[in-house]
Amino acid sequence: MHGLERPIVHRDLKLENIMIQYIQNEGSNDAEIILKVTDFGFACEIDPKKPENLSLGSPMYTAPEVIQGLSYDARCDVWSLGVMAYMLLTNKPPFSGSKKEEIYDRTLNNKPDYSSFSRFHDKGHLCTDFVQSCLIKNFHNRPTIA
Repeated sequence: MHGLERPIVHRDLKLENIMIQYIQNEGSNDAEIILKVTDFGFACEIDPKKPENLSLGSPMYTAPEVIQGLSYDARCDVWSLGVMAYMLLTNKPPFSGSKKEEIYDRTLNNKPDYSSFSRFHDKGHLCTDFVQSCLIKNFHNRPTIA
């Protein structure tokens, strides 16, 4: 947390809020990629002694604890990171539906399908391990941002 006593939680991390800047170094084959997070409209500081419980965010990326109206911390952003990684690796969301309620029901009650990760051959288990660790339904068992 780099010395922050009150961590900041974004609460609306999604692919649409990530910008990528590609910089080609002149006269070289080297390049630099910079990722930038945008849209901090739902972001706030979280007091560790008084967690948040306001339900915000885009349904497809919303963590189970937020859906349920439970207290949450910055690990709700770790869930969103897992959803984004899953989507980048499979080109589909782990929990989908045509209505918010359907997405929420599947998020709370279904498990993602990791079978397509095998196409990454010997690195497939790394992809699966990372995404699975982010998509742990009980946020107390989910990794922190740190």
